[in-house]
Amino acid sequence: WGILSGGFFGLAPVDFCKTPGLFRQIGYFYNRLTIVGVSTEELRKAVESGNADAVAAIGTKTIDSLRVTLMKLSFILAVLHLVSARLREALGLAPDQRALASVGWAIVLCGMFGFSWYIFFESGSKEPGFFTGGLILTLIGVGWALAVLFSAPSRNPVKRIAMGVASCLLPFMSAFSDTMSYIRLMAVAMASVLIAQIFNQMGGQLADVATWAAGTPVVVFGHALNIGLCMIAIFAHGVRLNMLEFSSNAGVQWSGYPFQPFAKSRVKET
Repeated sequence: WGILSGGFFGLAPVDFCKTPGLFRQIGYFYNRLTIVGVSTEELRKAVESGNADAVAAIGTKTIDSLRVTLMKLSFILAVLHLVSARLREALGLAPDQRALASVGWAIVLCGMFGFSWYIFFESGSKEPGFFTGGLILTLIGVGWALAVLFSAPSRNPVKRIAMGVASCLLPFMSAFSDTMSYIRLMAVAMASVLIAQIFNQMGGQLADVATWAAGTPVVVFGHALNIGLCMIAIFAHGVRLNMLEFSSNAGVQWSGYPFQPFAKSRVKET
């Protein structure tokens, strides 16, 4: 994952290319595997010219590209996770009419995904993107209509629509916030990359002042601590996204009765 995302122990392709020999060739190959917004030829010219400003600019571009890539991945995971939750709910409700409402909410989530994608990645682009305003409004409109018409089935059409609108207001507002909630994955990943880079700098500065033997423990401790924090983040954010966002869209209610093993049950008749 570190190689594909451009954050291999806080090292970017440009960091490998600074060292001559085999590591430089690894850096060029590494650049082809990652999405850094810099061609391999551009990277090669900057490194071989010895222009420190150009190399630094490429390093900054690598971090910016990594942030965008992680943000896109977070939104893709969001729509897959939340839509699967709604489809799971629809399968559980079928053949009840309310299953169509769940399908409608899945379509609304796709529209919210398109809206988020347009705002973050396509609004400032001169080239037309995939998610146009018409497509986004169509997805949200069709999904909203299904949700309103089938959330509260009734033979009275006025009552059906009124109850549907009332029951769909809060879920509609939470659909966008649920999608945006997954952006925390990008924030955690970027924090991990920056922590790794800081410990690399600290170890490198200590090695320059003293020796590599003094800087190595700092780097090893820093990366071990960072990996430990990543393991905690995987557990914490995984639990949150499953217990809150997924469960609320899948219709899972975290309620029930106390677990009392080996207890005697008694039935009272009135």
